[in-house]
Amino acid sequence: MPVVLFIEYVRWHYTTAILDLAGIVLNFCWFFHTFFGVGRHLKTFFVPFQRLRERSTKPLDIEDIAASFVVTALMRVLGMSVRSVAILCGLVLQVLTFLFGGAMLLVWLTLPVLLFVFFVSGMVLLFYF
Repeated sequence: MPVVLFIEYVRWHYTTAILDLAGIVLNFCWFFHTFFGVGRHLKTFFVPFQRLRERSTKPLDIEDIAASFVVTALMRVLGMSVRSVAILCGLVLQVLTFLFGGAMLLVWLTLPVLLFVFFVSGMVLLFYF
């Protein structure tokens, strides 16, 4: 019975648990992608900030047209800046999530070996010193 239990544990530890860990990492990446709206911000990257723009009221007034152009250009630059920060934060958190997930995978794969090594070294220290 203990041998079967050990075999089942090893099978679970190196198959099901690794797939579950990958699912958790992907869920976090999806969350950061959705929370920061990376896809939506990339699609609307050049849209003016909060859709604010100035429209010229007089059709042939150069000063009015120039003022409208400057205000709209400034709102587009402001919108790009705000969206760039949101996109950058989302992408940085996704990369950090993948790195942390990889580190957790390495730790998870080495835990049974470390447990065995620590147990044996403890027994050696207990009985031989």
